[in-house]
Amino acid sequence: MKHEEILELLRSPGLGPAIRLLVTYWLASDVGEGPWFGVLDGEVCTDEEWGRWLGVSTSTVARWRKRLIKTGWVQGEKYTGGYRIHVKRPRHLMPGSDLDHRRAAIARGVLPWPELSNRAIQ
Repeated sequence: MKHEEILELLRSPGLGPAIRLLVTYWLASDVGEGPWFGVLDGEVCTDEEWGRWLGVSTSTVARWRKRLIKTGWVQGEKYTGGYRIHVKRPRHLMPGSDLDHRRAAIARGVLPWPELSNRAIQ
């Protein structure tokens, strides 16, 4: 199964709502050599800034960050004024994966954006 790693991650005990921060890290990470990717181009960022972006408190972000570090999906280096974060991506989200090639082709205009249904299903 292609998404088995993500499903396994979602079943990880104790991860819970910290998945929101993990996905945010994934979205803000650069494309580099795997399996670790720098978040925000390796810039130092505070828990307060992440909290503002996610609409949660600074203490919630700190708790989630610690939980993600404990589960092995995130590495955080403490610096004056915040943390430099590196995040681990599942294999199918790595550079060179089918999804990565497809995303790059869409960005270059080689492939069209996928058709999305605009019909609500009740």
